[in-house]
Amino acid sequence: MGSNPTPPSGVRRVKLVIVVILLLPTFYLISTGKGEAKIWINEVMYNPDEGGKWIELYNPNNFPVDISGWCISDDPNPYSPGREGACRFPENTIIPEKSYLIIAENGSAFYRRYGFYPDFEIEDSDENVRDLVIESRGFNLSKSGDDIHLFDDGLEEIDVVWYGDGGDLGKEESAPSVRKGCSLSRYRYSGLPSNDFRESNIPTPGAENFLYRKGRISIDIFPRFLPKIEKGKEYSLIFLIKVSLNTSTEEHWRMKAYVVSENDSRYPSTQTWNGEDWIYSYRYAFEGYGNFSGWIALRFCRKYKDYRNIENGNEAFIYVKCEVENDYLIDFKRVYLLDMDNSTSNASEGGLVIGKINEGNKIIMLKSNGTVLSTSISEINHIEDGNPEIEGFFKMYAPFGVRLTLVDERDKVLEDGLFAIRGHFDVNAWMGKYLWIENCGDFPENVIIEGKKRVRVFLYPGEIADINVSEIGGNDILVYVEEDPSICKHLRLPGYKEDISIAWIKIEGAENFNLDPGKTYKVRARVDNNRDDEIRDIIVRFYLDGKEIGRKIYNCIGRYPKYPSAILDTSGLTGRHKITVVIDYEGKTLDKSININISDKELVRNILITKVFCYGFSWFDGKFLEICNQNNRSIDISGWYLTDRPNERVDKQPKIVFPEGSIIEAGSSIVISSNSSAYKNLFSRYPDFEYNFEIPEVKDMIEKGSVVLSNKADVIALKDRYNRTIDAIVYGEWKYVIGWKGKPAGRLRKGEIFERKRENGFYLDTNTSLDWKIVKIGGSKIGVTRFSGRMKVIAAISPDCSLDLLINELLTARRCVIISSYTFGNPWIEDALIRLVERGVNVSILIEGNPVAEKGDESSIIKLKEKGITIYEMKKQGGYRRYRFYHAKYCIIDNRSLIIGSANFDQNGYPKGKGNREWLVIVRNSSVARFFYRLFKMDISMPDVYMVNISTRDEHNKPLASEDRFLPRIEPLEIKDNVTILPIISPDNSEKVLVEILRKAKQSIYIEQMIFDPYDISRLTRELINASRRGVDVKIIANSRYAEKEKLSVLRDYGIEVKLIDPEDLDLKNIHVKGIIVDNSTVVISSINLDHSSVYRNREAGLVIENQELARYFAKAFFLDWRMDIDSSGKDYKNVFLLTLLLCLTSTAILKNRRNKIR
Repeated sequence: MGSNPTPPSGVRRVKLVIVVILLLPTFYLISTGKGEAKIWINEVMYNPDEGGKWIELYNPNNFPVDISGWCISDDPNPYSPGREGACRFPENTIIPEKSYLIIAENGSAFYRRYGFYPDFEIEDSDENVRDLVIESRGFNLSKSGDDIHLFDDGLEEIDVVWYGDGGDLGKEESAPSVRKGCSLSRYRYSGLPSNDFRESNIPTPGAENFLYRKGRISIDIFPRFLPKIEKGKEYSLIFLIKVSLNTSTEEHWRMKAYVVSENDSRYPSTQTWNGEDWIYSYRYAFEGYGNFSGWIALRFCRKYKDYRNIENGNEAFIYVKCEVENDYLIDFKRVYLLDMDNSTSNASEGGLVIGKINEGNKIIMLKSNGTVLSTSISEINHIEDGNPEIEGFFKMYAPFGVRLTLVDERDKVLEDGLFAIRGHFDVNAWMGKYLWIENCGDFPENVIIEGKKRVRVFLYPGEIADINVSEIGGNDILVYVEEDPSICKHLRLPGYKEDISIAWIKIEGAENFNLDPGKTYKVRARVDNNRDDEIRDIIVRFYLDGKEIGRKIYNCIGRYPKYPSAILDTSGLTGRHKITVVIDYEGKTLDKSININISDKELVRNILITKVFCYGFSWFDGKFLEICNQNNRSIDISGWYLTDRPNERVDKQPKIVFPEGSIIEAGSSIVISSNSSAYKNLFSRYPDFEYNFEIPEVKDMIEKGSVVLSNKADVIALKDRYNRTIDAIVYGEWKYVIGWKGKPAGRLRKGEIFERKRENGFYLDTNTSLDWKIVKIGGSKIGVTRFSGRMKVIAAISPDCSLDLLINELLTARRCVIISSYTFGNPWIEDALIRLVERGVNVSILIEGNPVAEKGDESSIIKLKEKGITIYEMKKQGGYRRYRFYHAKYCIIDNRSLIIGSANFDQNGYPKGKGNREWLVIVRNSSVARFFYRLFKMDISMPDVYMVNISTRDEHNKPLASEDRFLPRIEPLEIKDNVTILPIISPDNSEKVLVEILRKAKQSIYIEQMIFDPYDISRLTRELINASRRGVDVKIIANSRYAEKEKLSVLRDYGIEVKLIDPEDLDLKNIHVKGIIVDNSTVVISSINLDHSSVYRNREAGLVIENQELARYFAKAFFLDWRMDIDSSGKDYKNVFLLTLLLCLTSTAILKNRRNKIR
């Protein structure tokens, strides 16, 4: 009775089977996930702004993967990494299906930055984060470039990524470098980082990568088959692909096309015709701007390593890759290979199709059943393809035994019923007493012999013919196959003496052919005529390592020798090189060569151009540059020079040369200016060097030619005395320059200057536009300032309660009132200001001179000016202004009170009835008021601000705003409490301040904005997305009149609620708020729209206020608007209300009617 009865054995077996069956999926998932599944290195943050470095892994499989015992390292050998490091994953490390795993350098820093903990950390900083097992210390991702390897527990490499300079793996096929704060994000998997990764300006650890493509590239037409190289040849027949590039930007792009044996091969097996020469397909062959559509020619080359795989393979991949503004666009096609002569393996049999059409330089294709099998171009064309220049001739390939149709690019049939022939034509010829000719090919052929006469001989394969040389005549004889003119031989009679000879080659100014780099030398040769008569039409060419450097043409050479010459530029050259002189005459060629040696000189680094001012204006008519020595030793720059034409030959470059004795001390900078007086007026000191010779106290540069430094687009290069580029900047439009990569560094406006960015105390030096920023001369540089203490603050909402509050505060003024506004024009404010002036108050106003929309009330401006009020406006002066728009909106009263918010001082901002939705505060604190007084004085101090001249203004009355009835929903709030205030000023500190407060959010972020462009302010968008991902409630109201729905929809994908509201639905003229509320404890009230101009280019002003009561007041105002929008079904709440009311009235009427009937 105390034990359970034993079930029959059959029942036990059934239970066991059931348990095993239930557990099988679990066993399968875990076991198959170890060592067999693919795990990707998915996202890498190696250049953080904050939060430290991190790596994200991704499991793309449909089952979890156990990576216990796996290793991650920045060295190909994880257990012997030298100075680099390796870490191992501890037991029970499993990545669920379709999930992410994050490894952070420092878990605490990661948490502060992103608001959640990573899965692992390398440094032991937080007990909430698991530590990786350190196998070898030194694991650290370099900003310049590195390699990351993921190994399983058997040390099999599962994935590898390399970027920048590539670390141990080099630059080839490395992923692009990224800007600070951006991540390296995977968007596909091919096995090559250059194909698979690009920069993401919104890092997304633990979530899907945020990617925005800048265009699309496609291979539109391509041959389904490619020909392998025939035996005894170096190159295959050419083949063409048609490529289209559609970009969403006018930025500069670079493109390359190539063929690889495997989808993840690093190195191509082909060459690409770039319009001038065949180059290795690994290099970018084309560049330009905007869209592109065209044909690209390629051919296999036997010397490349990947061709060994092609030679023994049956398929390959055609790739086209385009780099557009740090983005990579890629397309590829799988194709099949043809063996042309039984010299390779594993491919289909291919053959030749040779013929002639009526037109040269024409794209042609061989098709079968509508499929393009082969592509080429007829002669005469612009490609060096080894074919004779016979108009319309073509030599193509195709699969053997397939009926073919020859068509042009428009699919017009040129010839039908063609078949490829398998084999080849060939001829051998040699000369003695007779000319002997042999058919060495596979087919009967007609052999043409051309001397002074032309002879045709028909030969079967293996047949030999002998011809008396005297029947042909001439010293030079050409032999070729008529069916394939590319098969030809050139013969010369025995004992023939050259008519012309090259006696010697000399280099002036060089002893024993030893030369210095960065100089020009004259190369001379002596040419003699060995005949008794004149030789006419002679061309003498000079070559350096096979590249032509000069030529001389003579009509004739008689009994006296000629001495042709060319200029040799040794810039960029060191070591041994060959100079060759080639003479062409009467269809003949001869040459002679010499070897030269160019000495090597030490190259000085870390001397950088750090400032460039090249767009002068009326009060600074000049240019200047600043150069910094970042070395820890002084550098002698005597003989160094600046040039704006660095690509020209060294003796043709215009130069501004540093005189002898020019030294840059360690860690210091020097300035070179064309106008020393103007420079001193602006910076209160003279420059170190000048050109144009103006001031005796300043050292003069040596001018050789004219260095212009164009206002809008140019290049400036700093070179040493050997013509080697030390540093360069390209601006305005793209130009190829050594020392510069990618797009130009923007385009200046008057009064703007290029400044090199700094990071950790050093100037950035990536040789790209990322090193540079554009700033205004005269712009302020305001940092973050805090004011804390017990203050009286009044909060208000417009149109509910703003106008009376403003008027009453203005009328308290005793000494001065200062108003800053984008536009101005309000009769009630105007009357108040006139009353103040009449009782002796000094009133000053600063407005924007060229607002986007209509100006304020001009008659009001004129009237106030006539009453003695000082009115300034900011606009271009001589083409110069510091800020794109003057958009700040505040008022200072007696340096004791500040009124600030989103409202302009016009009829809509402070209305008497219906108007704009605005937020504003009055702060009665003298320290805060004086801060904005200093800001005002700073803003009116430069030449782009001047007093309004009423004689130049059109006196027109802005119609008085109708006092439409408006039902106020909220009253002002007045507090006297402990408050912390941070002035937020654009473009000085607004991004920094906003990032700081968004990053601190723990519960909620509420934003109401007139303009919000998430792509324009990617760093702030990144903070909003990160906040949402860590559980913060993020809600955004955007004015539907200005919002771009497609852009804002991105935010919804990350859990952010966005409502687009039409102001009319709120009974408002406009939603003009620029407000943010964080955690119901901090509120931002400002003039700053969330777009690029407002944050980075305009003068804007506002306050960040830390106080719960004030924050909750504005949160109440926010939700007042949030709940009054059009719902997602598109029904207006007013219509719903009216419909409900109608139904109620109808129901009442029906009931009443029934009662009457009952009665």
